[in-house]
Amino acid sequence: MKRQALASKMTYGRPIPVERIVDQIGDRAQSNTQNYSNRPYGVGLLVAGVDDTGPHLFEFQPSGMTQEMAACAIGARSQMARTYLERNLDQFAECGREELVAHGLRALKESLSQDKELTVENASVGVVG
Repeated sequence: MKRQALASKMTYGRPIPVERIVDQIGDRAQSNTQNYSNRPYGVGLLVAGVDDTGPHLFEFQPSGMTQEMAACAIGARSQMARTYLERNLDQFAECGREELVAHGLRALKESLSQDKELTVENASVGVVG
């Protein structure tokens, strides 16, 4: 992604849109599924970025499929976090940065097993934009 972003900046004099860079990664991953000698990528990603049109969140699946999301959780035990995000999606538009981080941590807490606690040792927060 870094190489593609730098190439766009040098060639066109402007940053590459987040959607385009995620689509390029998806196309590369999808091409690996078409040849039996290549193994598909075995990892899903959440890609967050900010461009001229605002903040974006994309889900990248190992098959190469990408889609823009308003809120998303991936991985083991992610269904409880997705449920929390779906129930509270309407509140996100009016929230500030601190409230959005708190919602993200609550969603993460929902995905933990009942004998685990969310602590600074097992969670970290990154803010984009």
